[in-house]
Amino acid sequence: MNDKTKTKLLNKDNLVMILNDKTTTGDIIGSSILIEEDNKYIYNQRSQRLICKNINPKYAWCYLNNNNFRKHVFKLAQGGTQIYVNFSTIENQIILIPKNEQIENMIINSIIGIKDKTDKETVKLNKLIELKKGLMQCMFV
Repeated sequence: MNDKTKTKLLNKDNLVMILNDKTTTGDIIGSSILIEEDNKYIYNQRSQRLICKNINPKYAWCYLNNNNFRKHVFKLAQGGTQIYVNFSTIENQIILIPKNEQIENMIINSIIGIKDKTDKETVKLNKLIELKKGLMQCMFV
């Protein structure tokens, strides 16, 4: 680490929003990552650090990664083969926060639970795809 990267060091519960996407489909633009460990990662000029105040970072992560918000960010993107969005165009977006912390936690647990299940199923699917490739190669030897 040097003096330049020290100021870009991320803390636990920071969010990092992707502001640049090298595809025109915008698969990652506007997506956010929740940092789970202090002083392990840095962010760069193609991303934006978000420090959560008065909002649960996990709820913010869920909200910022929902399809409606991501589609909105994509509509604000500029460029051609490599698209980008200026953070100043999205930093004042309204985030709906439940008044009841219990409801907020239910939303967080539901979304994270679904994501965990989806991730596990994706791993299984990828293993099955590899198995199929192997079996297909054996069939036509």
